[in-house]
Amino acid sequence: MYYVYVFLSAVGAFLTAAVKQSVKSVFDCWKIIAVFITIFLLLIWLHAAADMFISIFASRKKQPKKLKNIFRSVTLMSINLFLHIMKAKIHVTGAEKIPDDQRFLMVGNHLSIFDPMIAMYCFRDKELAFVSKKENINMPFFGRLMLASGCIPLDRENNRSAVKSIMTAARNIAENRASMGIYPEGGINKSEELLLPFHHGSFKIALKAKAPIVVTSIRNTDKLKKRFLFKSTNIYLDVIEVLPYDEISDLKTAEISHMIRNDILDFLKSA
Repeated sequence: MYYVYVFLSAVGAFLTAAVKQSVKSVFDCWKIIAVFITIFLLLIWLHAAADMFISIFASRKKQPKKLKNIFRSVTLMSINLFLHIMKAKIHVTGAEKIPDDQRFLMVGNHLSIFDPMIAMYCFRDKELAFVSKKENINMPFFGRLMLASGCIPLDRENNRSAVKSIMTAARNIAENRASMGIYPEGGINKSEELLLPFHHGSFKIALKAKAPIVVTSIRNTDKLKKRFLFKSTNIYLDVIEVLPYDEISDLKTAEISHMIRNDILDFLKSA
């Protein structure tokens, strides 16, 4: 949609200049630029308003029966537009390692609120959704779209609710409804450490669903908010490895957690 809006804004700006004959010399070119920016911002506002309107029809509490729905399509389209506006240049490596014939659990490090959006869009053909903190799902409008896109709220303060969320995620994988993603650090890493300690319970999803684990790393998303007004940001999303269920089935969640954390840590140190 980004390029569509850019095209429409450019056409609108030149047509406005032609009709009003406002450009008399090269020094009047700023008028075309001003009209272009105005039209582009108006289109973005209309897009956001359309998202808000569509979200009204999404359920506040229920998971969708089918992951392929209009709400997910709208969400992915808006993510794509948003990432272009933020000037995110995304580089994906190792995607060929992800299985095409089975659902999986995706895990990785967590640097920014943009991480799940980027993963969902980059691996949209895998029908990926995330276990996300309940505050995200409770956001006005966009939270509803996340829920309708297959994302599952996680209440970190309520152990019983958290277990229920883990079981729902495992069931989504086992019943072939969606592949699920979760960040074992339990939150955004704002420290100077490469990785925070992992929450072992995250890996119960893979064990309960008898699914492989796709191990990933992401870099530079923490710089997006600081740089987008001035320059683009290169984002690196790497699939480090895929652990088949047979290789982890006899391990405890703590063992899986330590193994994967070390693999991600080693990759980040060498990147």
